[in-house]
Amino acid sequence: RLLPPIDCAPVPHNRRPPLSLFIESIIGSSVANMVQGLGCNISILKTEELKQKVRSKLNDTIDESELLKSIDSLHRLDVAYHFSQEMETKLSSIYHKFGRFDTDDHDLHSVALRFRLLRQHGFCVSP
Repeated sequence: RLLPPIDCAPVPHNRRPPLSLFIESIIGSSVANMVQGLGCNISILKTEELKQKVRSKLNDTIDESELLKSIDSLHRLDVAYHFSQEMETKLSSIYHKFGRFDTDDHDLHSVALRFRLLRQHGFCVSP
């Protein structure tokens, strides 16, 4: 026995109307545009400030394993493209001293991470 088809329309869950509708209705459209513009500028400034902090962390990190973990985290967060120049510089420096084991980063995780990141960035390293 077949049941009759059920027609369902998607219903958005907990969807809020845009903030601009409330602001415009209360204080007018010209002030609303100014407020939204300021919010956008603040977001851009905050983003640039955070990018600068990450750049300085990449440039100031001396410990190779910490640097590799930071680069890996940037890739996992999918924001590495913002810092490609800094990462290339640091990985190039690691690559050129690759093979000189004057550091204490001999554990499996550090070696595997170094290998993967160097290969991922186009450096010719072999297992």
